[in-house]
Order: sequence, then structure tokens, then C-alpha cells
Amino acid sequence: MRYQIRHAIVKYAADTILEDVNFEIHDHEKIAIIGRNGCGKTTLLKLISGEVEMANPDSDEECGIVMAGKQRIGYLRQISFEDSSIKVEEEILKVFAPVFSCEKRMQELTEQMKTDTSEHLLKEYAALQAKMEALRGYTYRRDMETMFQRFGFALKDLQRPIGTFSGGQQTKVAFVKLLLSQPDIMLLDEPFSALDYQTRLNVSDDIGKILKSSGKPAILVTHDISEAISMADRVLILSARPATVRKIIDIDLDISDRTPLSSRNAPDFKKYFNIIWKELNENA
Repeated sequence: MRYQIRHAIVKYAADTILEDVNFEIHDHEKIAIIGRNGCGKTTLLKLISGEVEMANPDSDEECGIVMAGKQRIGYLRQISFEDSSIKVEEEILKVFAPVFSCEKRMQELTEQMKTDTSEHLLKEYAALQAKMEALRGYTYRRDMETMFQRFGFALKDLQRPIGTFSGGQQTKVAFVKLLLSQPDIMLLDEPFSALDYQTRLNVSDDIGKILKSSGKPAILVTHDISEAISMADRVLILSARPATVRKIIDIDLDISDRTPLSSRNAPDFKKYFNIIWKELNENA
């Protein structure tokens, strides 16, 4: 178990959004969260990310959030870039701001230590070296180029303005940034919602394969039942507000080399679709 929420309640003023929510995130698994509009799916992601807090953290020892050590949360909201005129490389390099800050301080210390070799400066420099290693700061450009090419881009595309890319390509760029941030858990808030149907299928298939190979747990919020089944190991169905976990469905399609696209052709796909459809309708 990597992350666990126990009996969570989330309120905005007097309005209860989530009530008695319980679930766990395990290593490597992909979870889809589905439910009616406005039921609290995004609020649940914000609770996991730490953007909102439980209303009852101290009410009972059985309530709270339990993590297997410190977890770095990567949160991908619906895709949008503030400035579509900047080059893709500039956008991706924003991920490495901590590396550049560390690098700058190391350069300053190098100059200082030409005339001052005080122990505290040497210790600070050694600590920064360790931090650079942890951040993969010495290999960030190679990592960026490798990840960029893994999503099907050519290196020359790094010099193109973001606005010249299609919606599907921009979604892939956003995932490049997410993975380069080295999250322990990935939160995906309807990342394919702005794409047309065919592009959505192709991009979700490409990204689903890469997420699977990353070995990192991921939680996907979606309104699309087929997308939830095809991309997840478990589907978590939220009730109407105040939302609780109505049901958790394990997806076992029993196919080899499962991908999002191949999942849609699995013999049991329709069975799972009907189960989830029924749960959502009963909860309408």
C-alpha cells in the first residue's frame, strides 16, 4: 500500500463534498474515478494532492491519510498552456527549475571558495551535489530528450512553438512534463477531454502504454466509461454529493499484453461497461 484515505470528509463552508471516503492506492496500479458531474471527483484528486484538507482529520484515530513514506504527487489538470507562443523546450524546462536553482548556487559557491574554504561552504556544496544527484540534475537534458522522443516526437520539435502542435500533441507534451517531474503518484484530471474521439483513442493508447511501463501508480478522473475500463486496473465509482465510494470494480480482462485499445476488444469489456453503467444510473 502506497497511499490510503480513511473515512475522509471534505467540506466547502457548510457544503459537504466528500463523506466517509475510503480507498487505497497500491504500487503500479492504475485507478479510474468515475461519477456524475459535480459529484466531487476533482475534489478527491485535490485531497490526494494536498490542495484541500479533510474536515475531520483528528476526530478519530481511524480517520486520516496514511502514506508509505513521503510521496511526490504529480497533478495533471485539463491540458492548457499559458503561452502558446513559447518553444516546447522552454515549457518543458520549467520542470527543472529546482535543478537550475541548485546549479546557480553551486556556481556561486565555486566562486566564493576560490578565496574562502570555510567548512560551512564545503558542507553546503556537498549537500547541493547530493541534491543534484537526487534531482537527476546532471542528466536532465538527456532525460528530457529521451522522454520527448519516447512520445513520438523528433528532437527538432523542441524548437517549435507550442501553439503549432495539435491538441493531441499538446497533451503528450503535458505528459512529458509530468513524467520528468518524477512523481511517485500521478493524478490525471480528464486529460483527454478536449480531444476529438479518434485522437482521444490514439493518444490515450499511447499514453496508457507509457504509464504502464513507468511502473508508477496513476489515478484518472474521467466521464467516459470505456476510457475508465480500458485504462484502469480498478474503477472507483463515486455516489452523488455528498460523495462516497459507492463501489470499486476490479477490471480483469484476461488478455495478454493489455493496452487501452486492445482492452476495448476484450470479450469481457461489455460486461464491465454494463456493470458501471448500471451503478451510475442507479445513483442518478
